[in-house]
Amino acid sequence: SELNAFTLSEEGKMYLATDHSPNGILVVNEDGSLLSLYSTAIGTPISDIVWGNKNFFYAVQGSANNQNVTVIKVNIGRNSAPYYGRK
Repeated sequence: SELNAFTLSEEGKMYLATDHSPNGILVVNEDGSLLSLYSTAIGTPISDIVWGNKNFFYAVQGSANNQNVTVIKVNIGRNSAPYYGRK
């Protein structure tokens, strides 16, 4: 599988945007275990994920190469990790 992007929750979970089939969003837990997020609802590939407001992040499903792209709003019930980058 190809890793396209990632984001982190405040608890330390890592959310990976991949081309892994059948689900493009994988979660790496604090103990290193790996699982699929919403395996029956979110397809593949996921080309990007970006944290939004509160408990939501946005996933880009598809690829700009094939011009078939969908943005999915995902409620994961967690907040993002603090952002200390450019302001």
